[in-house]
Amino acid sequence: MTAQLAPSITQVADQCFEELTTHIENQGQLTIEQMSKMSLLLGRNWQKALQVVDQNEVECYIGESSRRHIFQVRGKSGVYITFAKTYCSCQAHYYEVVCKSEAPYCKHQLAARLALALKRCPVTVVPDTAIAQFLLDS
Repeated sequence: MTAQLAPSITQVADQCFEELTTHIENQGQLTIEQMSKMSLLLGRNWQKALQVVDQNEVECYIGESSRRHIFQVRGKSGVYITFAKTYCSCQAHYYEVVCKSEAPYCKHQLAARLALALKRCPVTVVPDTAIAQFLLDS
C-alpha cells in the first residue's frame, strides 16, 4: 500500500483558478463563493491582485510563434514582468514564493491570471524576440 501525498497549496490554487476560469468563460463573472474561496486560500495577495485588476494595471503580450504569454503588471514600486504561473520580477515573488514558500503566487501573478480570465487586460501579439527582451530588461 502506498501513501497518497496531500496536494500542495500551489496545486490547490491552480485547481481553483481552473474552476474560476471555466466559470468566467461560461457565466462571464465571478461568484461570491469563488471570491471567498480564493481569498481564504490566497489571503492578502488575492485582495491586492483584485485591486491591481480593478485599476487596469495588467497588460498581456503573446509571442507570435511560441504563443508564450508574458505580462507587464504595474505596481506601487514599478512595472513587473511575470509569467503567470512560474515567475515574477518583483521582490515579493523572490522572498514569499521562492525563498520562504509562504505563498504560491505573488499579487502580480494572481492579477495577471485574473485579468486574462476576465478579459480585463489588453492583449498584444509580439515577435518572440520582444518576449525575450522583456525578460532581459526586467
